[in-house]
Amino acid sequence: MASEPYDPYVPSGQGGSSSTAKLREELDAATAEARYNVQALAQRGEMVDSLADKTTGLAQTSSLFNRSSNKLRKAEWYRHQRMKVLLAVGIIALLAIIIIPAVVFTRK
Repeated sequence: MASEPYDPYVPSGQGGSSSTAKLREELDAATAEARYNVQALAQRGEMVDSLADKTTGLAQTSSLFNRSSNKLRKAEWYRHQRMKVLLAVGIIALLAIIIIPAVVFTRK
């Protein structure tokens, strides 16, 4: 018993070196697991940061798309209205070309 160092946590009469070694292995395994968990959390944090950056970029792109689509929609609406006006003027001019000579020739 004098060859083994005194360990107050080991009951007397039992070999402490094998229990201590087993406890140290468990402690090392728990430490390795904790390090792995910390690394996994750090990677998740990086992924979350990357995701946040992508989300910000997507929000900016969608805002730009919204503005440009509204601008295009308004431009197309004005173009459509202009075509309607030109078509109405054309029809009125065509009717005037047909009706005015017909009225003038029928009065003679």
